[in-house]
Amino acid sequence: MYRKVGFETFISEHTAFIKSVGVKTKLHFWELSNKCRFWLKDEFWLEITRIKRDRKLSWKQIGKETEINYGSIRNYTAQLSKSSKAQFINLPNLIKLVAWADLPNNDIEKMILRSKYGKNGKSIGISYPINFLTQNFASLIGGLLAEGYISVDLGVGFWNTDKELLYKFEKIAKGLLKEGVTTKENIFGCFMPAIFGHILNKGLNFSIGDKTKHDIGMPDIYLNSKNKRIVGNLLS
Repeated sequence: MYRKVGFETFISEHTAFIKSVGVKTKLHFWELSNKCRFWLKDEFWLEITRIKRDRKLSWKQIGKETEINYGSIRNYTAQLSKSSKAQFINLPNLIKLVAWADLPNNDIEKMILRSKYGKNGKSIGISYPINFLTQNFASLIGGLLAEGYISVDLGVGFWNTDKELLYKFEKIAKGLLKEGVTTKENIFGCFMPAIFGHILNKGLNFSIGDKTKHDIGMPDIYLNSKNKRIVGNLLS
């Protein structure tokens, strides 16, 4: 039995679930902006095509049931055939499709391979849900609080004239984001795409723009942490 669930209903149900289990240290994909787009594992689209086949539906019928343009659904599933028409799916359409297919919530996050901000944004391969309370994430945040910032277009930058520290930061960033991290040695900078700036702003309340005017200090999630190793990594 497949149910048609609206965007707002899906969000409210999941928000209630998060509060009920007391999750405060993680950021889920559905908490991001509608401008975010996702690339999922083939198994997700194989499941959607299985449902289509079992229910003897056309893409046009699925589009009508989900209120998603059926041409877009065909483009999303085109990744199975390695077609150049394959597209990242935007957040509202992903939520509609997940709700329509009645798929387990936790399974969906495990299927996200890449995410980006906007149609033309660069992607990263960060894992969802995003757990901010890890030693590596704390090290990254510590570096950004000291010598980084989020630009008005949400791009993230870190600068340090000490090449050893610059490449140490790059290594941690690449370990977490998996892709989309670039280093420009000539200007002593390491840069990350807008989706990561959005994640930091949404999950840790990082300020956007002029850091000297909007410095947030240490995020509460770390101030309240009793894990000495994580706090130590943040301050190192």
